[in-house]
Amino acid sequence: MIYSSYELAYAAGTADKRLFLNEISRYDLPITPKRTIRGSNRYDLGDVVLALAIGELKSYGFAMATAAELIKRIDLDIFRAVLDDFTVGAVDRLIICIPQASDLDEDFPTTLTSWQDFVTFAEQECINSIPLDLTDIINAKIRGEF
Repeated sequence: MIYSSYELAYAAGTADKRLFLNEISRYDLPITPKRTIRGSNRYDLGDVVLALAIGELKSYGFAMATAAELIKRIDLDIFRAVLDDFTVGAVDRLIICIPQASDLDEDFPTTLTSWQDFVTFAEQECINSIPLDLTDIINAKIRGEF
């Protein structure tokens, strides 16, 4: 499916789409339009999920600049692969983990499919991160409920 910039801003919890698009540009977020229809940009589900993650971080009290820096820590290749598996039903949970800066390395899985994976990795590797379980809201978006 494709989504409008209004839906993207709504997912991020921003009232004005122009303000959110300006913030995407200002903070160099990894959200880019996939196509243009009648002069308006359209985005894919991955961009909407990143906007949801931004909205969740902002609800925790992070400023937009901080939330943007945290979002940039997500490994987008792994994220897109797990999101594809999630949308086709191969996995039933999508958890985005944002590591602290000192733990950011190649071995950190920023997108997981179960809480047990998160707990195991955190216990064994002593990694501190912010887990964002967006499973229910992504399912609602796919079903068209919001």
